[in-house]
Amino acid sequence: MPDANVAIVTGGTGSVGRSLLPLLIQRNFKLAVTYLMPEEATGLENDLDVQESDLLLRRVDASNPEEIAKFV
Repeated sequence: MPDANVAIVTGGTGSVGRSLLPLLIQRNFKLAVTYLMPEEATGLENDLDVQESDLLLRRVDASNPEEIAKFV
């Protein structure tokens, strides 16, 4: 998918992210997701029906502008 859309979802392991991510997957988005708690990231990976190449998970403090800039 060379022209794939990418969605950046900060705090994607929370309830809003978990509701939004399946919809984005259905629309063929690649996902870049931030999290704080490693166990939440592991749970998200296990729950999502997405190829590993279409999901980037990184531990990022979304309240820190420098960390977000580095992530993006």
